[in-house]
Amino acid sequence: MRRILNTAGSLFHRLLNNSRFTFSLAVIALQVIVPVLLWRIVSIHGVTGIIDLKGILAVVVAATVGWICVRNSVRTSPFRSQYWWGLALLVLFTASTPFLIFAWIESYLVVAALLWVLFCASIVFSLWSPAFQSAMKRRVAVLTNAVTALLFFGLLSIHGVTGEGRTSFEWRIHRLPNNLIPDGDSASAGTLKPEQTEPDNETSGAIVWPGHAGYSDTVLTEQRNLPDNWWSELETVWTVPVGPGWSGMAATETHVFTLEQLNNCDTLTSRDINDGHQLWTATVNVEPYKSPYGGDGPRATPAVFDFTAEDGSIYRRVVAAGPRDNVICVRAADGTVIWQTDLTELSTGEPLHHGLSASPLIVNTMVIVSPSASHGPGLCALSQSDGRLIWKAESSWKASYSSPIHTQLCGVHQILFHAGPGILSLDIESGKTLWSFEWTNEHQTNASLPVVVNAEQGLVAVSTGYGTGTVLLKTIVNSSGKWSVSEVWKSKALKTKFSSLSRFDRMLVGLDDGILSAVDLETGERLWKKGRYRHGQSLRVGNQLIVLSESGELVVVAPEQTSPAELANLPVLTGKCWSAPILSEDSILIRNDEQMTRLRIAGGRLHPETDTLKHKD
Repeated sequence: MRRILNTAGSLFHRLLNNSRFTFSLAVIALQVIVPVLLWRIVSIHGVTGIIDLKGILAVVVAATVGWICVRNSVRTSPFRSQYWWGLALLVLFTASTPFLIFAWIESYLVVAALLWVLFCASIVFSLWSPAFQSAMKRRVAVLTNAVTALLFFGLLSIHGVTGEGRTSFEWRIHRLPNNLIPDGDSASAGTLKPEQTEPDNETSGAIVWPGHAGYSDTVLTEQRNLPDNWWSELETVWTVPVGPGWSGMAATETHVFTLEQLNNCDTLTSRDINDGHQLWTATVNVEPYKSPYGGDGPRATPAVFDFTAEDGSIYRRVVAAGPRDNVICVRAADGTVIWQTDLTELSTGEPLHHGLSASPLIVNTMVIVSPSASHGPGLCALSQSDGRLIWKAESSWKASYSSPIHTQLCGVHQILFHAGPGILSLDIESGKTLWSFEWTNEHQTNASLPVVVNAEQGLVAVSTGYGTGTVLLKTIVNSSGKWSVSEVWKSKALKTKFSSLSRFDRMLVGLDDGILSAVDLETGERLWKKGRYRHGQSLRVGNQLIVLSESGELVVVAPEQTSPAELANLPVLTGKCWSAPILSEDSILIRNDEQMTRLRIAGGRLHPETDTLKHKD
């Protein structure tokens, strides 16, 4: 044993005295490990607002090891002068890395490119300059790497991060400038004057998709049955460019509504569902929401609804919430603004770093919205008629990414909301807390909707990502109206980060860190895990699950108790897809932050009156 230890010690000492080895180790530590760790720290902070202390400690350790190796290699190098020049470049790059990461926006392109040129040059000079006896060869090597770096950053730009937190790049010539409206002849909305009246609903048809996930992924789609092999004749009706943003869509028989960043404003838009032509736009936020991590543009999905006036007249309206906490209600026919409310005046604390992400919910005569306030409240109720405040949530729990839903548990109507700290149930009329249960992750970033497993028995499933998983809750209300909540089971086998769960018979199905998975509804044990679709979105339709993968494939899956059957995998969009697909009368509508497309289902027609699909004669 002593001989082994002596041999190992001798080898280690020899390596430390080898200038090339120690300097190579220094370059790996300082130019690979440290930048990667710094990017991870900044990404976590940008997405969650949390400072990763463990990551900072790892950076300190890696940097310390790197600089010890640098000092040792320079001290023992026979090419000391060359190494000192390399060391100077290495110091410059290491010191500039945090600036490069934090300051990456288009106007810093030249600075960023120059810094990375120095980075590439320092690697060549530090590692291989002793081997280049000719000064000309050294200059050629440095120049070659400099040109490569300039071309790389001249043609590519950072396009936020993926669901896994990896940096995403795109060609600079690929993106449609967000200061242009794709359809130049589209109309802009104005403000409703007192003497103006709202038109009737004849021009927009029936509402086929009212808002985010249809307000619940089971309300509109669980009872629908699509034709056999419907995907085999799926027809692309149109594809149009859209502005940046991750909002979903709401739709009537003739119109589709969404939020985009156009003309450097966060904007509500209406498009003709027949050809995708933009009909009108209404500005939600004048100051556009920018994020180098999650991406620019709005996050919340608009809601379309029929408003009943005091005289009994019914008017079609659309309500939208911008990422900077401004809520507008417009006339569905032309986008004329009826009212707007600034939620920052109703909440306390600084706005959340990710902006307002929760979609509005229409309940009775109210619009339920979610202020992005660090000190709460997580929900507010506004009047549909004029946007005035009706109530603020009694709880101070702050919002996260998830949206509120209206449901019924144990015979009691209520609003369920996956807030930052956990699941929250509120009384519809007053906003008082009925019950709550802490279920979150270390970053308090919850995006999944709660799933009501059994309304009569008060069973609710709640899921989140970042290592936490899914919990099945049992809620009970006594004769005096007091609620109690208990945990039936919890499982780390299903951790939904961006998307929501769907129930199929005796199982829950969802994307577990990007891989389609199912757990037993009775025990929470994993049944299967198969299908790497990354952090996309899913939608249950009858006994099938439609998955839109993060990379833009439309996947049709038939989940069974023993395994999933992938029925189709169709490339639909390119780029990153984080917005959920929706169903119109006879079509599937899909969008990302660059394009929107309508795919017609051959041989069938979805009727909102009966909520079923009937074949054409």
